[in-house]
Amino acid sequence: MKTMIATATAVDGKAEILASLIDKLAQQVRKEPGNVDFLVFRDKDEPATFKMLERYISEDAFNEHLKSQHVISFNNALENIVEGGASSVVQLDAISDPHYALEHVRGIDHIGLCVPDMHAATTFFSQAFGASIVYDVQSPHEPAMAGKDVEQQLGIPAGAKVVHMRLLRIGDSATIEMFKFADVEQREAIALNDYGLNHLALYVDDIKTAADNFKAAGGELLSAIHPLSGVEDSDCNAGVYGRAPWGTYIELITTPDGIDYSPESQVTRWKPSPSNSAPFVEQNSSHRQEASELLTQKGVIKMTMFLKRRKGMSHQDFVAHHIEKHGPLFRQIPGIQEHVLRYIQTHPVAVEGIDSDNKEFDGTAELWFKSQTALKQVMDSSFYKEVVFEDEKTFLDHDNTVIQLGSQVNIIS
Repeated sequence: MKTMIATATAVDGKAEILASLIDKLAQQVRKEPGNVDFLVFRDKDEPATFKMLERYISEDAFNEHLKSQHVISFNNALENIVEGGASSVVQLDAISDPHYALEHVRGIDHIGLCVPDMHAATTFFSQAFGASIVYDVQSPHEPAMAGKDVEQQLGIPAGAKVVHMRLLRIGDSATIEMFKFADVEQREAIALNDYGLNHLALYVDDIKTAADNFKAAGGELLSAIHPLSGVEDSDCNAGVYGRAPWGTYIELITTPDGIDYSPESQVTRWKPSPSNSAPFVEQNSSHRQEASELLTQKGVIKMTMFLKRRKGMSHQDFVAHHIEKHGPLFRQIPGIQEHVLRYIQTHPVAVEGIDSDNKEFDGTAELWFKSQTALKQVMDSSFYKEVVFEDEKTFLDHDNTVIQLGSQVNIIS
């Protein structure tokens, strides 16, 4: 294992530019096959200083990392924006690295689920837990995975076809691999007392909100939220089981009081790290100025949508859905921060003495795309088509929604 900490301190006025470059680099490095971790921290006392904790599976993997184009471009970009023109690197040796498996085994990589409707399952996990699509292993637009070799490799009946296969990720935890089959007899989802994989559990910090989201997304809770038992029992520890719309058992669990481990315990229970994501757009003046300047550059496209609510829906319900459900769904489009500079929702308010056409529309949405290509990549993505656009149908009157595309000219920045 190759482990190091890289430190970079921005020169005056360049901290947000450096933050943006590091964010882009992190997304690219995490896709390298030899990368284990790429964690970014900002110094609390010195906001212009950033530290990157990096781990690679080997020296060779790290050398390949250094030769990649995204690293070369990043290092070149540092010359005029960080002190000394480059980051400093400190090599680290692990001296107490816990590993609760055989030396060559890392841990659970993913959990497999068979679902009757891929779009519905994706929407459920996205709305209930904020799941993001990683990628489609098997696209529904490609020839199905089938034949004797596939049947033998997967242990499936003769004639069965895998028509869609998708990976989802929920926070800092194992990937969910979902299958959709055709031309094969299928049983209903099993219960807890049946053999085999019978449920998946998600650690949550606010179990009431998580349970409410679960129900709102179409899930069914088996009971009220209840205390845990045995060594897990404590005032604030709790759990609840539910069924996904297609029947799979899903447990929500939270243990903020910890576990009462016995003195003999040698291994602690794995718990996902809490989310510490930054807001989609940092609301500070330097970032707004930077984004505003970018909008005047050639190729940047601004989409302004004048929105009309679906017939039969109240304005208040429209606003709540737009903010609480649709906005978070749009943010989950894979790679969205690579394509969109800003996403703003506006909803009408009455201003005394000022006439307006507020009654004509229920709100606007402004999306700033880095280029026409970026706009097309977002709109053509499977997540937009299968999740975001489908959600639009539940609260928007598309026929009476107006869309304007154009470039921006700054008068006052």
